[in-house]
Amino acid sequence: MKSLCLVLGVLIALGACAEQKTAVRERSGAARQTYVDPPPPPAGAPTVLLMDLEGDRAEEGDAYTPYARRGLLSAGRAFVVRKSEITERLAACEDAACHEEVSAALSGARYVVSGSVGRVNETYVVQLKLLEPATSAVLGRVSRHGRGDPEGLLFDAAKELSAAIPVP
Repeated sequence: MKSLCLVLGVLIALGACAEQKTAVRERSGAARQTYVDPPPPPAGAPTVLLMDLEGDRAEEGDAYTPYARRGLLSAGRAFVVRKSEITERLAACEDAACHEEVSAALSGARYVVSGSVGRVNETYVVQLKLLEPATSAVLGRVSRHGRGDPEGLLFDAAKELSAAIPVP
């Protein structure tokens, strides 16, 4: 039963049973902004594994990864699951059968997005890359730079990158 709950949790993370979520984050020097996850993509849409972004400091990448996720989801072309969500679920497994079920549920991730967020003086630099692991092909790259709003840069870059996701 425990492994069944774990698999259901993975499927929810993959978006199969997604619900709309609202997150409010106060940005430095900016008004509070509300982000609403869009409805899930249509059935049959591919799954994208979003790696945790690299940053100047580890906590920066972790803090900015949700903005890339929202940008990818906003186009409605794919389900998106974060690497950190998978790691948490695998850590909760207590037996081999659980690991097998989680692995089977995640085998549908056809694409991987990786990237980084850096800062030079007051300018943020965002770089994202879409990969197809089965062929080792780079399907798309997006780079953005700007002052004061890395969250917006990430969202816009990820939304643009989502256009490179092949949809059946």
